[in-house]
Amino acid sequence: MTIAVVPMIWGHIDAVLQIEKQSFGGDAWTEGGFWTELEGVPALKDYVVALGPASGAALTDETLSGDATEQFAVLGYAGMQFIPPEAEVLTIAVHPDARRRSIGRILVTHLEQSAASRGCEVLHLEVEDANAAARGMYLALGYQEVGRRANYYGSGRDAVLMSKPLAAAVAGRGAGDEAAAKAVIATAAVAAASEAESGSIDVAAAEAESTPTDIDAAVTNPDEARDE
Repeated sequence: MTIAVVPMIWGHIDAVLQIEKQSFGGDAWTEGGFWTELEGVPALKDYVVALGPASGAALTDETLSGDATEQFAVLGYAGMQFIPPEAEVLTIAVHPDARRRSIGRILVTHLEQSAASRGCEVLHLEVEDANAAARGMYLALGYQEVGRRANYYGSGRDAVLMSKPLAAAVAGRGAGDEAAAKAVIATAAVAAASEAESGSIDVAAAEAESTPTDIDAAVTNPDEARDE
């Protein structure tokens, strides 16, 4: 199945909301919330959808140039904010019927490339500790656990903090740039440690000498990290 990742537009919001509600229930973002988020694109944020053909239709540049939701189904979506040299995944979700098809990986890869193209060297995210599938995907993609926020998603539902240096962003740069990316991650770990001292975070190992592939994407929706 061909998947196309395109910028999220107003016409996608109804389909996105359906996935949002199916994925997050009572914690789902509202329609107004998504409209507000899109107002920040492209200055500070990047929101995209993953489109797949519906009823056997074929993906073409012409049909993807506008609201293609009638011919092409919104299978997933993701959002990110960036303040170089760092970026943070705000949300990612895949339709329940479209999971186990690598759509989550496709979306995360797009966010990494988008962040790197904007000069970001590190991508951060948060994922619920109980979401083993999502954590496994991020670890496989090179993310490293750098901390933990207790009860972040509710009582007994901890958030795992993850980060990853963006190899594309530091490729071709000097050792000093690579060290700077590692320092940003180390700083994030120190911040997590500081919060841990107050009882809110149980810090995981995070060392400045970690390799660039140790830490890469971060999904941060206080309502959950979505799909795999």
